[in-house]
Amino acid sequence: MIRIFERYTFKELIPTFLLASLFLTFVLLLKEILDLTELVVNRGLPLVGVLKLLLYFFPSSLVLVIPMAMLMGTIMAFSRLSADGEIIALKAGGIGIAHLLRPVILFALAVLVVHQAVILYFDPWGRQKFAALKLELLSQAGQLQLRPQVFNDSFNGLLIFVRDLSGRDGHMEGVLIEDSRDPEAVQTIVASRGLLVPDGQGQGMVLRLQDGTVHRLVQAKDVYQLLAFGTYDVVLRPRGTDNGGGGEPKDRVLGLEQLKNRIARLKREGKNYFPALAEFHKRFSLPVANLLFALVGVPLGIVNRRSGKAGGFALSIGIIFFYYIVTILGKGLSEDQVIHPALAMWLANGVMAVLAGVLLRRAVRETEGDWVQKISSAVQRVFKREKP
Repeated sequence: MIRIFERYTFKELIPTFLLASLFLTFVLLLKEILDLTELVVNRGLPLVGVLKLLLYFFPSSLVLVIPMAMLMGTIMAFSRLSADGEIIALKAGGIGIAHLLRPVILFALAVLVVHQAVILYFDPWGRQKFAALKLELLSQAGQLQLRPQVFNDSFNGLLIFVRDLSGRDGHMEGVLIEDSRDPEAVQTIVASRGLLVPDGQGQGMVLRLQDGTVHRLVQAKDVYQLLAFGTYDVVLRPRGTDNGGGGEPKDRVLGLEQLKNRIARLKREGKNYFPALAEFHKRFSLPVANLLFALVGVPLGIVNRRSGKAGGFALSIGIIFFYYIVTILGKGLSEDQVIHPALAMWLANGVMAVLAGVLLRRAVRETEGDWVQKISSAVQRVFKREKP
């Protein structure tokens, strides 16, 4: 049975968590919105397709937003309760820190489950859909921008010139291509005819050329090569796609089973599998941060009574910044094979667990957190660009 003070805690915690989520989601989506707006204005992409891209990107933003909102919401909620003297009233009624933690832990565990589902299922799905749709839209935009007697550079490493273009079936006459995708062997392709077709793998378009020649200059060997062909396919990767849309997909795009298979394959081949293993551990360590951030946020919010929500916001930014700095540092060390990926990805959580234990112990002992107040004031001065 939920007690009155627990319902009151939920009533204060949930709105601040949702408000922080909305604010952080808007901040993270702002750059993506600006980039997609540029595609609509300058590249002629359809607005409906761009809105779909934004929808597919949303789960990826939640991966970062949820733990940050958990910390921010907890600190701000308990800062408000402490500033209004309600924490003192609860203590006077015999309700200690341990009782206050129960609703917070329950809420954090619920958020942890949602966050885990987002990371394991919705994020890889959204990334794959986002990459495929963006590639399709950019390919169509590049195809639409092909104009007779005009040089087109919409595709990575290629400059395309078409003498004549049939509006009915898209057949080209007199195709000239400068291919600089390999700087060591720049080649010029001349063909009498050409036709754009899908590559069959959802990774771009293929320009199928007929009756032409390839002129290749290998600069390192100072060698000129001439090749005549009947049919020659040039794979087109639109600008604005990762690695031109080619190569293996990145680790963060893969589903969990695909990621495990990649790790096993890299091990068999004797290659560096640490980056993939680090991504695997990150998918389980990041949701746990929700619980740890909640445990850190309760004592920080209580002792940060004088600054209220403003001070809670400043403290949240500082702790989040520290957490992700440790995570990025650990990931970099693991990719260089300095430390094991498991240690690298769980290191920040270990630091947060120690910090939570220290802060909760201080709060139970009712130690006045002057040092927390000083940190909060310092962070606020930095964001306000004031001199200490």
